[in-house]
Parts: sequence; C-alpha cells; structure tokens
Amino acid sequence: MHANEWITIAVLTWIVNELVTKKGSHDCIFGRFDWYFIPTVNPDGYEYSHSFDRLWRKTRQSYSSTLTSAKQLSVNEGISVQDCVGADINRNFEHRWRKGGSSSNVCSQAFAGTKAFSEPEATALSNFIMQEVNNNSFYVSNFRYYIKTDHDSFDRIYSAPA
Repeated sequence: MHANEWITIAVLTWIVNELVTKKGSHDCIFGRFDWYFIPTVNPDGYEYSHSFDRLWRKTRQSYSSTLTSAKQLSVNEGISVQDCVGADINRNFEHRWRKGGSSSNVCSQAFAGTKAFSEPEATALSNFIMQEVNNNSFYVSNFRYYIKTDHDSFDRIYSAPA
C-alpha cells in the first residue's frame, strides 16, 4: 500500500494476465471463487512518487490543522515541511493502531494518521473487505521487500577464506 512500491502493481498486473490468458490451466479455481484485484489503494501517493519523490510512501491527505506543530517538529528534526503530508496507510488500520513502528509525528514516514481509519483509502479498503467477508476465504496483500546491504560486509560474509 506504500506509494513507492511500484513493483507490486507490475507483479499484480502480471498475475492477472497469467490467470486470464492461461485460463484453461486454472479452471479448477476460476469457477469456484469471485476474484477481486486491487492494484493500489493509494493512487495519489503513487502518482506523487512518480512525479515528484520516488521514495514517497504516504497518502497525500492534508493535515493543515496539525501542520503548525509539525513545522516546529520538522525544523527541530531536519525534516522538510513537504514531508508533513499524508499518513502511512499500512499503519492506519484499527488493529494495533500506533503500536510498534508507527509515529504520531505527521512529518514522519511512519505517521499512522490522526486516528485509526483517518485515511479514506484505509476506510474504503476495510469497508470493501468487511462487505465481502462472508464470501471471502482468502486475502493476499502484495508488498515489495528489499534489504540494503553494505557491499564490503556482503563480500566479507560470502567470500571464501584466503
């Protein structure tokens, strides 16, 4: 659900293409289930990450009411006021809201929102899932994951001893 996870949309598009163009291979599951594919729930953040900031991950919701205190926070922490927009949708759901890894600082990349479901995108996805809950037996959320490595450390770990 992070805006900068471009690969997740590409992977989902590939999966849908495989399922549709090779339908004969999947007949055993096509007729038994209703399929819903949601490539992104954060289209504004996704577009912003393409046009302005490749690493942008939050929504684009304005938090002007909290921005005055956020400006002071951003000055103190060296964060750009432009970062003081939006919330991390992954951290905006009610389950364990603002527990572990999230932030109450609107300027943080991990800002969880002003309350659970403060982001309309999180609310829309939750409402859709809850509406279909009796009909669903399987839900998959697609994320990209990467590990930053220090190549020197990597070489030391995986090099044969001299």
